[in-house]
Amino acid sequence: MSLCITCNSIRAGTVDDNNSRNSNPVTRQSTHPPTPANMSTHLRSAHLDPADDDTPVSNLHKAEATAFAEAIGKVLKTNNSSKPKLQEPDPFDSSDSRKLHTCILQCKLNFRDHKDLFEDNADKVNYVLSFLKGTALDCFESAILDSIEPKWLSDFDIFVEELEANFSTYDPVGEAEAELKDFACTKAIRL
Repeated sequence: MSLCITCNSIRAGTVDDNNSRNSNPVTRQSTHPPTPANMSTHLRSAHLDPADDDTPVSNLHKAEATAFAEAIGKVLKTNNSSKPKLQEPDPFDSSDSRKLHTCILQCKLNFRDHKDLFEDNADKVNYVLSFLKGTALDCFESAILDSIEPKWLSDFDIFVEELEANFSTYDPVGEAEAELKDFACTKAIRL
């Protein structure tokens, strides 16, 4: 039986280059030094303590973490308050003009209850706009989407005047009298 010897087989240690007739694998001494079992005992720990770092980036992270913690605390404080939760305003769709006053009143109650959320007049206007539906919302849609911002979009009092001018009853007493008259006529016809 002949044995084929190559340089690779000699390098790999499967054939003894001194005794080419021996086909048993040969174990050679490793040329690399042994790796320590626990390298961390020889080297200082590679883990860094962020509290020991005074770099500007670290300070920025500390500031962001502090701001985040304060924001969470504020949310928890608002959610765990002992005040009763107010009802969300009823949506106003302009089908019944008498409901406009109720919607505005409910919004104002929420403004008073959450002063920290409605510090800006524009926030109040956006809040009320979110409860407009149908024709009432359609009336303001083009002005909201226009590139030129109308004055009422950033002034709550002007916005309420605009709402009332478009959807409030002009003569609430006259409308109430007319409804009573219609009701009396309908009741008389049924009898």
